[in-house]
Amino acid sequence: MKNGKKQGRKEGSWFDKRLAVFKEANVGCTGIAQHCELIPNALLVRNCIVHAGGRVEKCRSPKKVKSAVQWLSNRAKRTNERFASIRDGFLYLGDDIVAEMIIASRAAIRHLDKHRPEST
Repeated sequence: MKNGKKQGRKEGSWFDKRLAVFKEANVGCTGIAQHCELIPNALLVRNCIVHAGGRVEKCRSPKKVKSAVQWLSNRAKRTNERFASIRDGFLYLGDDIVAEMIIASRAAIRHLDKHRPEST
């Protein structure tokens, strides 16, 4: 272990690590930038629900989760949707976040697949 972390473990979310592979291959994300912002924030909320039962203070990074919920709330206000909120220390999902995440995921996958380098 180096500096208290497992050797070889990369920092960043699951999505960031996958996106890095495409960026290394010079595949830009300008066409899907709004989706590339939504996905990691929604993943933080998802992880808090799955790993901490939605209790914000029990998750690995409560500050990051609070920041993600704030970002999602600001985004939802612009489009008159409901994504997520925190009440009494628990995460509550709005009825639009799942649909928006599916849309964002599909757009990102289509974009990355369309621009992937051909294998030799």
